[in-house]
Amino acid sequence: MSQHVSVSPTEAADRLAIRELVEAYAHCADRRDAQGQMALFTDDTHFLVYMNAKDPMPSQELHSRAALAPRTVIIVIEAKAAGRARRTHQVQPGVFGNYLRRP
Repeated sequence: MSQHVSVSPTEAADRLAIRELVEAYAHCADRRDAQGQMALFTDDTHFLVYMNAKDPMPSQELHSRAALAPRTVIIVIEAKAAGRARRTHQVQPGVFGNYLRRP
């Protein structure tokens, strides 16, 4: 059985604001709306990306709202067989697609 706890109006408002923030983040993610997601962060945000669940260190650290912007990644595929043409593919990562490790 659930237990009801008394909360102040201020705490209730804070809880609602946090819930709405998480819902807004998920809404933008579902729609791949990077600009909408970025708007949810402060200008001086510190965003940690963990791509390997076994590594306690973040794969990437972003230190501003602007750094959250997705980047277009250029992938160059070199043909192994002699005489084949070099092909270049442009890939737009998903929302917050900055998951590639920087050298």
